[in-house]
Order: sequence, then C-alpha cells, then structure tokens
Amino acid sequence: MTTFPFRIELALYDRQLFDTMEVALVRYLGNNKFFANQKKIKQQEVENMISKLKREVASIDSMKTSVSEPRGPVNGFVYGQPIDPTNLYKESISMYKELVRLEADRERMSSVQVVSGFVPRLRPTGPSLKKYMGIGGLIGLIVGITVALNLDPRRRRTQP
Repeated sequence: MTTFPFRIELALYDRQLFDTMEVALVRYLGNNKFFANQKKIKQQEVENMISKLKREVASIDSMKTSVSEPRGPVNGFVYGQPIDPTNLYKESISMYKELVRLEADRERMSSVQVVSGFVPRLRPTGPSLKKYMGIGGLIGLIVGITVALNLDPRRRRTQP
C-alpha cells in the first residue's frame, strides 16, 4: 500500500468537515508507524537497486569504451568471448530506463498524496425525509383507524 493508490470513502453529516477530515487523514497516514516503516523498507529496497544499477551502467559504459577504442591486439574479444557492441548499447539503454523508473518511484513514495479530494454529494444518499414522513404518516393513520374502530364498539356496549 505504500506505492499504490488506495481509496478512502468518508461519510459525514456536516458537509463543512470534508476539508478538515482530508487534511487530518493525510497527516495521520503520513505519521502512521506502519506506513512509515513500510515506506522505509521500500525506500531502502529501491535505493539498493538504484546503486546496483548505477554500478552496472558504469561497468557497461567502460566496456563500451574499451570495445569501441580497442588497445592492443584485442580484435573484439575479451577473455576469448566475442563482444557485440550493439547488445552493449541496448543493455545500457534498458538499464538506464530501469534506473530512471526506480528514481521516479523513489520520488513518488516520499509522502502521502491526495489524488482527488473528498467531494460531498449534492444530495444525501441516506434516508429521504419526505419518503419516511409519508410512510410514518400512513402507518400512524392505519394504527389510529384500527384503535378507533376497536374502541368504538366498546363505547356503544357500555352506553345505556
């Protein structure tokens, strides 16, 4: 979760609290021990990979130099193995692309970022006041009529 976006949905009764809650959640996630620990582990992993790739790129660069400007009776062979300069250049470019990607990943994991802020809905998604008032009124009417009909025959029997 330290490098991938994730979604937080927030339900509030007061629309004015959305901005405050957004800042509070970002601060909480940024200072959370678990996330800080996971971020530290991931950063160390990326740093190690970056340093290894830098060494490999430097090694390939020095090999490209020695192949392109041979000194002595080398004739394109190093320790009895033929060297193809085009493969060296292709490998160098692919390693450099990986290095750039890892450096970008390192920069992205520096802090918690809000991709899209909390946006309150135009209308509440909860109970509809008119709907529940209508249902409550209808139930009240039915209960009232039932009670009135049950009390009316009793009154008629008790009257002389």
